[in-house]
Amino acid sequence: MFSDNPNIIKYADEVYLYKNFISKEDVAYINSLMEPHRKKEKAFSTDVNTIDWYNDKEGPQMPELTRIWDQVSEFLAPEFVIHPQQNLAVMEPGDKGMFVHNDNPGEGMDDLLTQEDRWHTCCVLSYGVCVYFGEFEGGELIYPHIHSDGKLATEEHIDNYLVVPVQPGDLAIHWAQSPYEHGTKEVTSGIRYVYSNFSLRAEKNPGTFPAWGTQEDLDRKANGTWMNVICDKHKH
Repeated sequence: MFSDNPNIIKYADEVYLYKNFISKEDVAYINSLMEPHRKKEKAFSTDVNTIDWYNDKEGPQMPELTRIWDQVSEFLAPEFVIHPQQNLAVMEPGDKGMFVHNDNPGEGMDDLLTQEDRWHTCCVLSYGVCVYFGEFEGGELIYPHIHSDGKLATEEHIDNYLVVPVQPGDLAIHWAQSPYEHGTKEVTSGIRYVYSNFSLRAEKNPGTFPAWGTQEDLDRKANGTWMNVICDKHKH
């Protein structure tokens, strides 16, 4: 289980941080790929989003992010698998952070979904998983229903809620359901890229994407159709 890794910092029962999970060299490489696509200079595609917040905050598809998917997948395996994302979310000063939300409303609660269930997995997600890039200050993760000492709140509103600072190269993992609602503070300087992803137990994978290390995964990477074939598959 990933939570047993000695590099994991546990902020609450289901809130974890792995500092410098991605090397400085890989962070710099991803940053260089994103430099031509800074949010204020180029409009991004919104084809798969129904939540307005994302409309100017998603970077282009980058096959180079497959190596990040591989690294996170290997870390979470064999218990968990993650979606094969190939883009980064982008935040800058003035964006006012991200709204507080859950990643998973609960199994069997499809009627509560607020966006397209792209992989048919939203109601069986276990954890939200984020890896950070860019150079920034601010942009901390916030958990309004968890006290700063990691204890779950019993009252409806608390002031001393949990705040988790994140930096480029860090990996953050948190439970996808209540009471682990989460959001982000505003970026105060620089630009913050995040590889935002979701994980679910391997046995819950409906087959809309391959699990890391399977022959299907290896074959798709080898023949260069890793994302194209997956995208075609989840549409049917």
